[in-house]
Amino acid sequence: ETLDGRSDIYSLGVILYELLTGKLPFDAAQPMEYIQRHIKEPPIPLQERAPEREFPPGLAEVIEKSLAKDLGGRFQSAAEFADALKDVARGKLMTGAMRAVPVERPPEKAADYRTPSAPSEHPPTPSTTPAPTPSSTPWLVLGIGAFLALLGTGALVAALLMQH
Repeated sequence: ETLDGRSDIYSLGVILYELLTGKLPFDAAQPMEYIQRHIKEPPIPLQERAPEREFPPGLAEVIEKSLAKDLGGRFQSAAEFADALKDVARGKLMTGAMRAVPVERPPEKAADYRTPSAPSEHPPTPSTTPAPTPSSTPWLVLGIGAFLALLGTGALVAALLMQH
């Protein structure tokens, strides 16, 4: 089977999945197990992977299609993938529910592994001032725009390389 741009679409789907959830699309204890899951199993659904988050309607389906195992079921070009993401964005579905998610990483040095201290006799008093609600919509639109620009650049480079 000849590799083509659809393998890059799969890779971009994995990156987008991780950007949205902070986690990879599969769980595995060993690298070979992870590879087997990539080959044989569907990814963990976005909503199941990040149940605390709300995703715009259609976004999960776009990502699932980019991660399809069968090349025929995947987006056939980067432009088609970008158009699908634009359709989700144009639907005015960006509500601020999609915020940056911190990626879970282990501490880098032993000093970061700290034993929790004994609980205080006086528990902290809750703050009475409400936390400000951040407006993440501009950042989200900027992030999707940057992703689409990267996707378009990749498609252009692929097209130029295929001409030679």
